[in-house]
Amino acid sequence: MELSPLDRALTAARRGHHEAARQLLDGVLASDGANEEALLWRARVSETDAERAPFLQRALAVNPENRWAADQLAAIGGGAAPQPTSDTLQCPSCGGSVEVHPERGAKAAVCTYCGSVLELTAGQADIIGQMDPKVGPDQPIRPGDEAVFEGENHLVMGWMRYEGWDDEDRWRWDEWQLVSDSGTPRYLSWSGDEGWTLQTPIRPTPKVTRTGIKLEKGRATIKETSPARIKAMQGEFTFRPQIDQTLRVMEAQRGNQHYSAELTADEIEVVGGPRIAERELWEAFGREDKLREMDERAEKRRQRRKSLRRAALFCFAAAALYFLGIGWAASKGETVATASAEFVAQERSTPVPEAPAPSTFSGNIERVDTEVREPFDVLTFDATSTDETYEIETDIQSGGSGSTDIELYLLTPSGASYFIDTAVFSGSTSRSRAFRAEETGEHTLQAWVRDTSPERVSFSTSVRRGMWEPGAFAAAFALAGMLGVVLFLAGGFGRID
Repeated sequence: MELSPLDRALTAARRGHHEAARQLLDGVLASDGANEEALLWRARVSETDAERAPFLQRALAVNPENRWAADQLAAIGGGAAPQPTSDTLQCPSCGGSVEVHPERGAKAAVCTYCGSVLELTAGQADIIGQMDPKVGPDQPIRPGDEAVFEGENHLVMGWMRYEGWDDEDRWRWDEWQLVSDSGTPRYLSWSGDEGWTLQTPIRPTPKVTRTGIKLEKGRATIKETSPARIKAMQGEFTFRPQIDQTLRVMEAQRGNQHYSAELTADEIEVVGGPRIAERELWEAFGREDKLREMDERAEKRRQRRKSLRRAALFCFAAAALYFLGIGWAASKGETVATASAEFVAQERSTPVPEAPAPSTFSGNIERVDTEVREPFDVLTFDATSTDETYEIETDIQSGGSGSTDIELYLLTPSGASYFIDTAVFSGSTSRSRAFRAEETGEHTLQAWVRDTSPERVSFSTSVRRGMWEPGAFAAAFALAGMLGVVLFLAGGFGRID
C-alpha cells in the first residue's frame, strides 16, 4: 500500500534523515497547516531552537492542551502563548517603522513611507529594491486586513502587482499573500478578465512541462504562458520577492481548479485553487459596504432589464397595430375593374438574336443570352385620378406541369412601361402592387411569359382605388418589430427576480 506524505515524513524522521523529513513535512503543512502531528514532528527535526519555536507555538494554537509542546516551548524559553504577534523594525533607508509578523514567517517587507523593499535576515533588514509607495491595489484589500476562508482566519500579509506581456499586448493582475492562523500560506489574485482566484502552494512541487502540470490526480493543461515582472508591492511576504527578475508565468486548468506556475532561474512555485464569486469574497472579508454595493448594482440591473422588457413589449404592441394598419389600409377603397383571362401560347418560333460582337459592349462581354418571352394583355382599366392609390391584385394559375416564369408590367397611356413584379412558380401564385398613377387614362397590365412555361396560364385580376398606401405601415411594422427584438435581447433571457 502506498504511504501518505505524512507517513513518508515520519519514516524519514525515525531513520534520522532529518533534511528529507523537513521537506516532506513542509509539504504536508503547506496543504494542511493545522495538522498537529506534522507540526510536532516538524519541531522535532528542526535544527535550532529559533526554528523549532514557531512550530511548537502553532501546535499549541491547534491544541492548547498539548502538554509536550508546552513543555518543549518552555524548555527553550519560547513561552507558551500561541497568539500572533508583530514586531517593528526601522527602515534603513528613511528610518520609518515597518511592522512585520515573524510568527507567520515574514521574510520580506515594504516600507510604507519610502517604498524600500527589505529582505529580513537575522537581526537586520537589507534593501533589495525600490517601489513607489503611492501605488496600491485596485481592489480595497490592504495588508493587515483579515478574512475567513474554509473556517479559518487569514491575515493579508502583502500585495503585489504583476505585469505580463507578449508581442501584441500588455496586461496586469493583482495578487495578495494571505497566511492563516495555523500558518498555511495562500494567494488571492484578481484581474478584470478572470475575476477572483484563491490558490494554495502545492507540495511537493509537481513537474512542469511546456504543455502541462503533472499533478497527483492527473494533468492540468497549460492554457497560456508569458513573461511577467513585479511592478508594485505593499506589506510583507513569507518569501523573497524576485523584483529584479523576469518570471515566466504559466496558467493551467483541470476541472474547476486553476493552477499557476511561476518559474525563475532558481526555482518553480506551483499554486492551485478555485475561482471565488465576488459575493463569497466580500463575505469572507466581512465587507458589508461591498455587499450593499453589489446589491445596489444588482437592483439597478434588474430595473434596467425590466425597463428594456417593457420597452420591448411596447414595440411589439406597436408592431401589431402597424400590422393591423396594413390590413386596414388595404381593405379601403372600391373596385374599378375585374377580369379573368387565359394566356394560350402561340407557335413559339421567335428567333433568338445573334450575339453582338464583343466590341459593341463595355467590359468586353463575350456573348449575350436572350430569353424569348411572349406578351399578353391581362387587364385594361381607366385611371381617373393621380391623387388616389390604386392596387392591382392578380391570381395566376398554371395550366400544365413544370415551372411558370412571368414578368408583369404596367403600360401607361403615354407608352411608358413600369415593372410590377416577377413570378417563377409551379401551380399557382398571387401578386399585388399598390401605386399612384402618374397620369390619367387607360392603363394595361401586361404579362410576359417565358417560352419554357406551360402552354396555358390563367389570370384573375382586380383593380381597386381609394385605399391608403400600405408601404408606410409596413415600414413602421418592420422598424417596431426589429426594435422590439433588440430591446428584448438587451434585457436578457430568463426570469427577472
